[in-house]
Amino acid sequence: MWALIILGTMGGLGLLTALGNRLVKPTSFVRARQQLALGPPQLVDGAVVTLTGTVRPIDVLTAPISGRPCVALHVKAFIGPYWCTRFAMTQFVLETDQGEVIVEHFQEAGLAFDTKTYHPAYEVAERFLVAIGRMPWEARKAHFDEIVVEPGMRIAVFGVIQTTLAVPDAGEIGFRESRQVIHLRGDPRHPLAMGKP
Repeated sequence: MWALIILGTMGGLGLLTALGNRLVKPTSFVRARQQLALGPPQLVDGAVVTLTGTVRPIDVLTAPISGRPCVALHVKAFIGPYWCTRFAMTQFVLETDQGEVIVEHFQEAGLAFDTKTYHPAYEVAERFLVAIGRMPWEARKAHFDEIVVEPGMRIAVFGVIQTTLAVPDAGEIGFRESRQVIHLRGDPRHPLAMGKP
């Protein structure tokens, strides 16, 4: 008897779920298509967007393990069963179809890119480990995973739009209007994230 009640209840829930999905999904698909048909994201204050473009550096960092120039990096050092990480990022320009967007530094931004594993020279490993407060001798058994965002890469960046006005220098001759500058930044509810487009 109990088995029939349980089977009946589970069957009923399955049917309701299936019907619910049939009723809800087409509406949400239509809504999503309508939003996509509106064109590119609106670059207005507070809009949460994902923008795709090419990285142009303002300042350049050097990846500590590979030595590659980059605007953001994440290194994970594995020392036996232990590991430690280092993240660094600098502000950069993302050249998009909607124009130039300044991507602001965000502490611990998410980097969804392929990881490369390195077994660097002892001196390179030692320098990195000492810089993050580890012991120099740990370089003998360490290996490293590194992610870098390099100049010229085409990437997608998720964040929140912030607009500011750039006022021309007072010393410039002639009348020039201030122009709008678009920034993409992270906040606690929408942490900045970068990945493949």
